[in-house]
Amino acid sequence: MKPLTRQTLAHIQSAPMLPVAGMPSLPDEIKMVFRGKRRPVLVVGIAGTEVERGLRAGDARFHTSRTLLVAPYYGAEKWRPQLIERIRRCSYPQFMWDVLPISRGERASVLRLDHVQPIGNHAESYDLTNYKLAPDALSLVEEHLEWLRTGELPEDALLPDIRESLLGSP
Repeated sequence: MKPLTRQTLAHIQSAPMLPVAGMPSLPDEIKMVFRGKRRPVLVVGIAGTEVERGLRAGDARFHTSRTLLVAPYYGAEKWRPQLIERIRRCSYPQFMWDVLPISRGERASVLRLDHVQPIGNHAESYDLTNYKLAPDALSLVEEHLEWLRTGELPEDALLPDIRESLLGSP
């Protein structure tokens, strides 16, 4: 992938107008295309409080639409075994290893905390399951997120002891 330069950005901004009514060309916006795949996610942030109707009347909906913050899981079978082993031993703040109880049988997965993203807080955005993290598991996810955000492991947390035990084991 080429790095973005002023010349590249100027070219992107001068892209031709698309003949699609739903995608008008606005002066301060550029068009961006992303690929996506439906995958399991862990909700790491709630949708927040609804903004009162009087405060949002007449504004674009996306300004105040509530979203959930989710971290996606990726199937571990396509990752290098050596990397999966390091992830299982809590070597990296951005990855957590897990086995998900999904419909195709239990499946080893990697939770990408550095891929946290918003999704719409409506039924079309996700399929809700009956699974919920146990309090201890939720604490470990929160500690991992803190480690990723700050670059430091919380001293009063369980994760440093777990990491020391796992990284010290053969």
